[in-house]
Amino acid sequence: MDRLRAQLLIESVGGRDDHRSYSRPCEAFQPGSVSEAIRQFTPNWFTATMGTGIVALAINQFPLPIRGLHEIGQTLWLTNILLFTLFSVAYATRWIFFFNSGAAPHLRPPR
Repeated sequence: MDRLRAQLLIESVGGRDDHRSYSRPCEAFQPGSVSEAIRQFTPNWFTATMGTGIVALAINQFPLPIRGLHEIGQTLWLTNILLFTLFSVAYATRWIFFFNSGAAPHLRPPR
């Protein structure tokens, strides 16, 4: 019943929500599904790598000599590299396997 209500709401607001179109009509979000997580992955997640990188660089440039601060900065920098690699692979995978949902935000005219 909730799915029907959501579909009616989408149609009443402005038609079908193209960037959430499913490959099969009855396909729905399944928590824990890797393919659904990839399909829903957006570039917004790259802000986590930007923030981690900024904090790592700021810690490394901190003017006071505090013991262990350089190691914390290094750890954050390596975490940043790991996150960027993971997010890049996830975003590339989205474009390869779910091209329509990946391209949809870029094909819409600006409002």
